[in-house]
Amino acid sequence: MRYPEKLLMMIWQCRMYNAKALRCETGEYLHIISPGSVNRDAGPDFLQAKIQMDGIAWFGHIEIHWDAADWYAHGHQSDVNYDGVILHVVWQGDDVIKRTDGTIIPSLQLQKIVDPQILPHYQQLMESLTWIPCASRLPHVPNHISRQVLDRLLPDRLMEKVEMVFKMLSDYQGDWERTVRVWMAQTFGMRVNKHAFLRLLESFPNALIDRYKHRKTSLEALLFGQSGLLPSTPTDSYTQCLRSEYNYLKKLHRLTPMDAQEWKFLRMRPSNFPTIRIAQLAALFHHTPNLCSLIVEAENFKNVEVVFSNVEVSDYWTNQVRFGKIGNINSRFFSKNFMYHLIINSFVVIAYAYGHYHGTEALQHRAVKWLEKLPPENNNLVRKFSKHGLDVLHAGDTQALLYLHARYCSSKQCMSCSIGYFVMNNRGN
Repeated sequence: MRYPEKLLMMIWQCRMYNAKALRCETGEYLHIISPGSVNRDAGPDFLQAKIQMDGIAWFGHIEIHWDAADWYAHGHQSDVNYDGVILHVVWQGDDVIKRTDGTIIPSLQLQKIVDPQILPHYQQLMESLTWIPCASRLPHVPNHISRQVLDRLLPDRLMEKVEMVFKMLSDYQGDWERTVRVWMAQTFGMRVNKHAFLRLLESFPNALIDRYKHRKTSLEALLFGQSGLLPSTPTDSYTQCLRSEYNYLKKLHRLTPMDAQEWKFLRMRPSNFPTIRIAQLAALFHHTPNLCSLIVEAENFKNVEVVFSNVEVSDYWTNQVRFGKIGNINSRFFSKNFMYHLIINSFVVIAYAYGHYHGTEALQHRAVKWLEKLPPENNNLVRKFSKHGLDVLHAGDTQALLYLHARYCSSKQCMSCSIGYFVMNNRGN
């Protein structure tokens, strides 16, 4: 069976072979000083490697193939880009490989120096039908390895979000305040209504928030009216007031509301209904006119908690979950869980992005520290990892786990993960 070259590349890069008394197929004694760096572009697989053959140092590139004959199958014998290759690493085959000038390139056969169990271990991971390939082995992974993975992936997770913030910032011509407001609104919508909240904030000029941010009723009327959720025939004084104000704003600013069908209520807790979240968003915009400054200047998340504790939604939502529909909840204040959700997914992300944009490492460091002081998020994926023995300490870990699952586990990129590396080398434990 032929295995993918990326597996051989991992074996080479991670030195998953018996390094004692290495010998090339042409007889030279071999010592690997540096395997080189992975080449992401065209050309040899590893660049700037350093090896010794019969005590003589060689600097150059490494090419990896399953079979030695693949050198010719891929046409490398006539490609000058491969003349800098100093070692041909293969799984099998003893074909003599030459450069364009006819000189022989030494080769190393991995099957002679690699534990043969690594290949079936890899196959088991790739054929696994469990929720993650290494599910059955995860409890046996040492804590220091899983900790290393989470610590390494947290910055990657944050930078993934930073790129999205920068894209939004570019779309808004460098307007940080508008970017923060829209990003915050998406966070209010969570996964189900994220795009609806984006549509809401983009359905009217951002300047209108600045114009009406000190007039709570006008701000609520603007958001509810543009959402399409404001009843056309109000049945209570609060709704009548909003409808009257929105009719005025709509005519004055030539606004076009969204279709109410864009919002999702089905199978959702009343506290997460878009009506509740829109009311809370309006209250936050009213109470904190300059969100970007708040995030950048907050010394710790306790300062942010104080802000949330002082934000009050209109009395109408004390026992209402939708217009004209009474519910047994009090949505006038932010719950602690939702506040943490906003800090993790908005405040931390914006602080990290702002620090990266302006080269302020202290702000990025502060954002990471916020995550490390917040409790782990409680969702199905995190519970699964915890059940399988992974030690989840704080919100930074849960953010890293989300990235691990999305970018590695789901696409079975086990060879790029230290946990996968351990599993392939330790199946007997």
